[in-house]
Amino acid sequence: MLNFPKLTNQKLSLLVTAYIAFILNAPFYLGAWRALQQNGQVNYLFLASLPVFLFCIIFLLVNLLRLTGCFRYFAALLVLVSGGLFYATFNYGVVFNYDMIVNIAETDVREGASYLNGQLLVYLALFAVLPALLVLRLGAGRGSYLRELKQLSLNAVALVAVLLVVAMSFYSNYASLGRNHRHLQKMIVPTQFVWSSGKLIKQRFFSQPHPFTELVDTATHTDHPTEPYLVVMVLGETARAQNFSLNGYDRPTNAFTSAYPVVSYRHMSSCGTATAYSVPCMFSFLNEANYRPERASQQENVLDVIQKAGFDVFWLDNDSGCKGVCKRVLNTEIETTAREGFCDGEYCYDEALISGLDQLLAQPLKRDTLVILHTIGSHGPTYYRRYPKSFAHFMPDCQRSDIQNCSQDALVNTYDNTLLYTDAVIAEVIERLSDRPNTSSVFYVSDHGESLGESGLYLHGTPKLFAPDEQTQVANLLWLSDAFKAESHIDLGCLEKQAEEGQFSHDYIVHTLLDLTAVRASVYDPSLSLLQSCVRPQLQVSQNVPKSKNV
Repeated sequence: MLNFPKLTNQKLSLLVTAYIAFILNAPFYLGAWRALQQNGQVNYLFLASLPVFLFCIIFLLVNLLRLTGCFRYFAALLVLVSGGLFYATFNYGVVFNYDMIVNIAETDVREGASYLNGQLLVYLALFAVLPALLVLRLGAGRGSYLRELKQLSLNAVALVAVLLVVAMSFYSNYASLGRNHRHLQKMIVPTQFVWSSGKLIKQRFFSQPHPFTELVDTATHTDHPTEPYLVVMVLGETARAQNFSLNGYDRPTNAFTSAYPVVSYRHMSSCGTATAYSVPCMFSFLNEANYRPERASQQENVLDVIQKAGFDVFWLDNDSGCKGVCKRVLNTEIETTAREGFCDGEYCYDEALISGLDQLLAQPLKRDTLVILHTIGSHGPTYYRRYPKSFAHFMPDCQRSDIQNCSQDALVNTYDNTLLYTDAVIAEVIERLSDRPNTSSVFYVSDHGESLGESGLYLHGTPKLFAPDEQTQVANLLWLSDAFKAESHIDLGCLEKQAEEGQFSHDYIVHTLLDLTAVRASVYDPSLSLLQSCVRPQLQVSQNVPKSKNV
């Protein structure tokens, strides 16, 4: 067995800091290099100062761990976590801001397992596990407390002095890089992760919960024929608008819905770039500019208001849960045990949702009904597990989870196959509703988009402020039955023109759902509905709506 020397805490902290600052932050330095090249002004002295600046920042963080009595254990944990962050940032371009930490916290074991692959295990072994074990072997424990405190004080003074010298020497460079490329600071390992994790812990465990707010006293449903209303919302996962053939994409990814008079909204912007943020946001009456997860979770959402108007509301889930949106309505998750050939014990194809819908509709509806089908859609990185082999239309596909190692053609083929399959599921929903006498509609919208290697980015979760269009421009389809169009006096030609030329966002979702269900409440804003501008003017809805409480 190797006989490792024991290092003092001072030497061990220097070693840990050097490893994280100089090696595990390689993606940050690469991003900074590209940013400076784009600006056309590469200052090599400034570039050389970045590792020094990061070293000082991280050394300050590591020194805080020395105030505990278990420094080597905390240092080993920091190295372990930083090694994992390095893999995700280096290979996928993922940044670990607060929203991404929330997304990770709400990821189930099944979803997390989809990221496992041979390359990940090799990276974790080389850059995380082995270095962490080495830290444990080298650590010797804390010496005299007074000596330790004196050393830490001297370190802090020296580090602050170096930071001031670097900052003053290259102030304009740091200011320019910080203002024009703010996403770079979120790539720094592990400071962004530590700060975001601390924020999440504080918010979930040390903050006073807001009292629950009912936004409206009453909500009403306008008169309609004897057959109950039937609205099905298909909530998409990771479907970007640019890969829909209905939006001009040169592949037939909408081969099934194109047989129906569907309207495709070409310019729909998502509220966020991750499910845990976007899904609660799109069902909230707080628009994107005002949305705060903790606030939205403590007030009524659009499902609550529609249910208050007398609707039966059902949520069927085949993804990672409703993120709190459905907790006050009837909801069920599709069991992944083998059923009808749709499930393999770990995942289900989205056709399992159709089976669930059929069960709901097996008996005549007694009340107006809204059904939300939450699909797994195009959830990566294991895109190939989202569609049956019979839907492997675009070949060759990428049969692996380390998608960065697939060819670009194979990766896009696999992703497009998921969209083709999703399209078939939507078409099945439309087919079922078109055969029923109800005034009905099908509304499909995705929670966020996806990067497929463009600009070195994969998957999603890039902060919205810096995210590329691939992650924020999402697919959105609408189908209305003839009875709905006649009863609501909708001009389909107007809808189609609006969908092609207009700019929309997830802010429109809740108000469009109120229109699709013919529910009226004071939180309704017709200017944020995808339908109201295409209702014949003389028949547009009255603004006399039930009394509300303050939002």
